[in-house]
Amino acid sequence: MADGQYFSDVRKGEVDQLKVLMQNAALHRDKDLQLQLVSRVVAFMTLGMDMSNVFADVIMAMNTRDMVQKKLIYLYLTTYANQKEDIALLSVGTLQVDARIKNPFVRGFALRYLSSLRTKSLLEYMVDPIKNGLTDVSPFVRKISAIGIARLHHLDPSIVRSSTSLIDTLYEMIKDRDTLVICNAISALNDILEDEGGIVLTKPMILYLLNRFHEFNEWGRCLIIDILRRFKPTEDELFDILNLMDGCLSHNNPAVFIDASGLFLLLTQDNPMLYRDILQRLKAPLLTFIVSSSPEVAFVALKNSLLLVQRHPLIFESDFKSFYCCYHDQVYIKKLKLEILSE
Repeated sequence: MADGQYFSDVRKGEVDQLKVLMQNAALHRDKDLQLQLVSRVVAFMTLGMDMSNVFADVIMAMNTRDMVQKKLIYLYLTTYANQKEDIALLSVGTLQVDARIKNPFVRGFALRYLSSLRTKSLLEYMVDPIKNGLTDVSPFVRKISAIGIARLHHLDPSIVRSSTSLIDTLYEMIKDRDTLVICNAISALNDILEDEGGIVLTKPMILYLLNRFHEFNEWGRCLIIDILRRFKPTEDELFDILNLMDGCLSHNNPAVFIDASGLFLLLTQDNPMLYRDILQRLKAPLLTFIVSSSPEVAFVALKNSLLLVQRHPLIFESDFKSFYCCYHDQVYIKKLKLEILSE
């Protein structure tokens, strides 16, 4: 069945017809038809139709090895589980079984959707599979389990807070060999310990993250830069950090550059000579992002340029023409440029 057919006009009573077809497909064990029908159910769901009436029938189609069908059913479950809590309990057994399957991708997806069931009555069935996933041999499963702990915390903070082993395990995962696992563990800890100011930083932890800094992707680097704002380095450590992260000030990713520039200015605010040198290095990348980037990135670069101009009015004195308005600029871009020129 072509994808476009899923979104054709819905005839009156088609949901009831789908329910009957799914029951027949389950009865005759027609796997191909089940996949088509589940795809159609999810398609209608994305159009805003209420498909909760077929909840029990969708659950009956969970016992399959087809990854596409599993993911579609998991998506459906996370959408309607809070409306059908009593029936959703029937799906938990299958998810728990999938969380122990040999294929790490099946285990990971099962844990992802198990932790996404926003139903407190199912919490007791979520804790053990997610806890076991923290020490799984697959990094894919470990990174999903780390975020799963944060989701459990959102549902019931007492479950995570009362279990020191869960938080200790997340701290241990910061030493994981996979950088995505490290990022998810840090994010989960920041979320869980938000009332206490976020993750508790130690010097060995910071040194370990800095030594592996270049292994992280852009999102991971931004995460590490953010937590470094709370670290108070000695003078020797300061120069080591600046040298290690120097490449971020010429990074082609605007998020990494903006985060790093803020960190550099924060760390060097007590060293006037170094602070002025950092300011001069920020000019060229900011102007590049303003001229050659998308309007959204240009807006962020202009916002940061405005902050610099308000503190140091002459910083762009020789580059004022870069802030002239262009005919194709968005209104919010023109407004910011004029504001910078007026400063």
